Amino acid sequence: MTSPKRRLLGPVLAGLTVLAAATACAEQPAGGEAAAPSSSSTAPSSSEAPEELSTQDELAAGLLPADAFGPEANVVTVDVRQVATGAAGGLPQGATVTPPECGQNLGATTVTPEDFGAIVAQTATAPDAVTVEVLAEAEQPQEAGPRFDQLVEQCPKVTVEAPDGTTITVDFALLEVPELGDASGGVRLTTAVSAPDGTQLTVPSLLAVATDGPRTVFLQRTGTGSEPLDEAAFTDLLEQAFRTQQDA
Repeated sequence: MTSPKRRLLGPVLAGLTVLAAATACAEQPAGGEAAAPSSSSTAPSSSEAPEELSTQDELAAGLLPADAFGPEANVVTVDVRQVATGAAGGLPQGATVTPPECGQNLGATTVTPEDFGAIVAQTATAPDAVTVEVLAEAEQPQEAGPRFDQLVEQCPKVTVEAPDGTTITVDFALLEVPELGDASGGVRLTTAVSAPDGTQLTVPSLLAVATDGPRTVFLQRTGTGSEPLDEAAFTDLLEQAFRTQQDA
């Protein structure tokens, strides 16, 4: 028999993908003009020639070693298309997002292979959490990192109501991360799911991004229970992931 927590896993993952919609909302100011790059980032010159992309093997060498995730973690390399498909198709058809402006571009900022010239990913499953690391490389340096401060200001809470009566609420808060590369930022998510049968589940998640020229490091950790995640350990892992891709 499938446990209530396992039945709610899909809605939880769907709720976490609201981050994509909220980020799209945060990246568009009220006037509709593109936001200026943050002070921690440097815009590339239009005269810069495209950089030669790393091969998949070269980029994969920049992923964290398996032992970085701890002795109990099961680490596997994954096809990023599986991650992208799961994120982009996470919300059930007919679901409503509140506030609506945080859902108008749902999935628009989801990491997909088409966004970058080369991209690799791996997952690490441990008893207390699942961690996803994505390393992507574009032909041009990235202009700016994620504007999580705008995300938290404009979309601090997002609610998704599914046609079957399931309600998913995601609360966002800024996560302090080390200053890395051209830009870095993080956000803390708390996802609460309420099913029609009365089953409830709360899941914590941490997400951080760092850009280094044409490369972007994405790291997300989602708890398998409701206990808060170790933020210090997560940010240490982000810094290690960033240094690993630099040294590869």
